[in-house]
Amino acid sequence: KKKKKQREPSDDEESDEQPKKKKKKAKSPSPEKKKKKKKRKADEEESTKKPAKKAKKKKDPNAPKGKSSAFIFFGSATRAEIKAAHPDWSLGDVGRELGKRWKELTEDDKKPYHDLAAKDAERYKTEMEAYKAKQAADEE
Repeated sequence: KKKKKQREPSDDEESDEQPKKKKKKAKSPSPEKKKKKKKRKADEEESTKKPAKKAKKKKDPNAPKGKSSAFIFFGSATRAEIKAAHPDWSLGDVGRELGKRWKELTEDDKKPYHDLAAKDAERYKTEMEAYKAKQAADEE
């Protein structure tokens, strides 16, 4: 890149402008101050660092499948209908539509799904009790 030369002011312009003051150079800090500054920075970085993540506990493949909510049952029943009506929609679009339809349902319309969820919660509870009993028996 070429630097542009500054044009020289004419005699008329010189009288209007005040002479520019030179800026003083900042003194470089002493080695002691540099060390203190580095230490301060290190302390700040340590305080802002997030703690290391704990190792994720592995899921037992024999453990019972978790319980499902009423919305999950509604979604599994309604998702195919939405996908058929809008085959070009993405996963997010389908999810938004499911949420919108769920909000529009009345409590009476949601009741069958809540009943399914309650039944599934009972299933989970019984399976979990059996699983824990088996775990306790295996430990002995």
